[in-house]
Amino acid sequence: RVRGLTYLATESWLAQELSRELTDRKVPCSNSTYAPRLLLSRIGDAGSISAFGHGLGEIPSVLQKSITAEPFFDTELIPRFRLQLTMRSRFIDFETLKLTTLSPVVGDASFPSAVFSHPGLANQNCRVVPSIVRLVRKSDRRTFRLVVNRSIRKSGRPPQQSHPDGLPVSIAPKNLSVNDRLRCPNGLVAFFSRLKHELPSIYAPSILSVSGAFSSLVRFRKAAATQGHFRFRLAKMDILDCFHSIEHAKLMEVFKEICDYARRYLFPAPDTEYLVHELEWFLRDALILFEGQLCRFQKGLAQGSCICTELANLYLAHADRQFAQGFPLWQSGVKITSTFCSTVLRYLDDYLCITPVDGNLSEFTKRVEANLEHYGLKLNPSKVQSNESTRIIWLGMEIQDDLTIMIPQEPPPRFCRFTGRPLSAEDCLLHLSRARLRSVAWRYAFNPSCGIRQPSLNIGELNSQTHWNSLCEQNAHRLGYRVADLVWVCVKTSPGRRELLTLPTARQLSICIIRGIRSTLGHKRLEWLRLAVKAFAQRLRPHRGELVKLLSQLRRYLHKCIKMETIRFSPRLYS
Repeated sequence: RVRGLTYLATESWLAQELSRELTDRKVPCSNSTYAPRLLLSRIGDAGSISAFGHGLGEIPSVLQKSITAEPFFDTELIPRFRLQLTMRSRFIDFETLKLTTLSPVVGDASFPSAVFSHPGLANQNCRVVPSIVRLVRKSDRRTFRLVVNRSIRKSGRPPQQSHPDGLPVSIAPKNLSVNDRLRCPNGLVAFFSRLKHELPSIYAPSILSVSGAFSSLVRFRKAAATQGHFRFRLAKMDILDCFHSIEHAKLMEVFKEICDYARRYLFPAPDTEYLVHELEWFLRDALILFEGQLCRFQKGLAQGSCICTELANLYLAHADRQFAQGFPLWQSGVKITSTFCSTVLRYLDDYLCITPVDGNLSEFTKRVEANLEHYGLKLNPSKVQSNESTRIIWLGMEIQDDLTIMIPQEPPPRFCRFTGRPLSAEDCLLHLSRARLRSVAWRYAFNPSCGIRQPSLNIGELNSQTHWNSLCEQNAHRLGYRVADLVWVCVKTSPGRRELLTLPTARQLSICIIRGIRSTLGHKRLEWLRLAVKAFAQRLRPHRGELVKLLSQLRRYLHKCIKMETIRFSPRLYS
């Protein structure tokens, strides 16, 4: 879009005008109905202003505004300048979004009809918002990801005799968001839930939870120890743009195969035609506005919906089953009796390859990469790590060469006044007691199954039980550090910080901390509890003047627990 304007101005006015920050101007995007109007920000040379403008369901563009001055002389020989104002709109090159996969919507200048009916909604017609996706900028400020507008819905209309769409009032469409449509009775969400409970083999060999991932790792370690393998070579791999690399045609082929399988083995049989239609709608109506045309992606899933993770798991599980035909993969909840000591663990798009010390790890990873290429997927080369060069952090935990699970040691958090999650004093207590201090992954760092007896390499080596106790003491120390960081972040960012550090609230907070640590360590492990609380106080030592009441109450409650040798867990937060 180019627009030329000519102005007459004096030299002083020109210098004054070019030096101004034109932040009072607003740039409308191409879709004025849904697009927000963003302020201009000065970037680059004087007189040149760039702005990002993007609206609902359209690709962001860069609007470049440049002013050029051409001097001339009028009849009075007074120097004047002719200003040329040029505005150009150019689109960004989206390497991550792969715009080559866009296909224009032919013969349709507007969004397709979004009215549908479902028998489970009392025969009501429902309307979905016109654009079910939008583009969100990533943290690198260059690329974007496709995200579902899961909670956006149109406002309702007042009762009237005739509907604007020509429908009678009794069957006027009800406003419905994307996730509400997906959660309809006997819809896609209900179908995936039935598959998990009634046909879990559909997801095999996928691991569907963090707990299942670490329990599978512990079981594999036991099986390998029975065959005399105690040291391993590890490689962590990540799929490059996993959600955006899933091909729609291949996904529909996999989904139809799953529907045929479910129709034979599920009772009552699901309505597979309706399920296929709903998935086609979810993929087809993910439209964006690009260069004045409505376009849809030929590959990629919009993130943020209630089914995107399930679809990715089914797609990757189908790829893993093809790979497992020539190589065994360790399945969650299944006892493996093969003699292989090399395997792959996958949780969503995070792979962990395990081979013995004498195994060929590079050839192993090449086989995984070659299998993914058949499904249009690639590994991210920047995230491929091996324990030969660095430590392996998988699903938030450090995996050592003997498959011991350790809590990673992290530096203290750095605060920024523009980030954080400010919560009130009561919300901080609820947030810490219910979620933040009760991580499932931490419990596997204190799992007794990791204390497998290993052969002595020399006379001075400690026995397995002593080595296991040493690892647990180290994990308890790191656990205290991690809990201290979580508590300090909540306290630091809370608007009710003063109330949170009063004596009654500090007493309740200390109870939450002790119970959170104790739930991770387990019962009758008071020595590790003492080490974790000591590490907690050591981590917060620079802030002891502000946290003196909390640390005092923490010591008192710890002595009480040691004296009673047990903690009586209460279902209520405030005991």
